[in-house]
Amino acid sequence: MGSKADISGSLVKLLQSFKEWNKRQEDHIRNTKANGFYNPPVTGWDGDLFDIEGMAEPFKRDELYEMFKDTLANPEDLGVTGDLELILIQGDMLGAAERAYRNRHASPVRNRLHAAGRHRGHGHDNGVIEFGLLAFVHQLNNLAKAQG
Repeated sequence: MGSKADISGSLVKLLQSFKEWNKRQEDHIRNTKANGFYNPPVTGWDGDLFDIEGMAEPFKRDELYEMFKDTLANPEDLGVTGDLELILIQGDMLGAAERAYRNRHASPVRNRLHAAGRHRGHGHDNGVIEFGLLAFVHQLNNLAKAQG
C-alpha cells in the first residue's frame, strides 16, 4: 500500500503560466498604468471565447479523475488518505481558475479591481502561486508519499 497520486500536469502548467504573466504584468502596469488580460495556455483550444466547451481545455481535470479512480480501484492496493486530499485540492484549484477565467469575460470590471497589488502578489517568487499554491500541493504530495 503506497501513494498513487501525483501533481497534476495541467495545474502546474496553468499556475506557472499565470505566475510568469503576473511578473510581466507588474512591469507593464508600472510603466504604462494599463491593465492587460491573462489567457491560459491554449492547448487543444483555439482561444475562441464563444467556444464554451473548448474553453474548459486549459483547466481539464481528466488526469485527476483517472488518479482518483486508480487510487480506489483495487481494494487490496488502495492509495493513502493523502492521495485523495491531493487530488481533490488540485481539482478545486483548477475549477476555481476556470470559474475566474469565465467570470472575467462576463464582467471586465472584476479584473480591474485591485489589479496592481494582485499582480504583484501573484507574480512574486514568494507570492501566493509559488510559495502558497504550488508549495502546498508539493507538501501534500510529500506527506502522502511518506504515508506509503
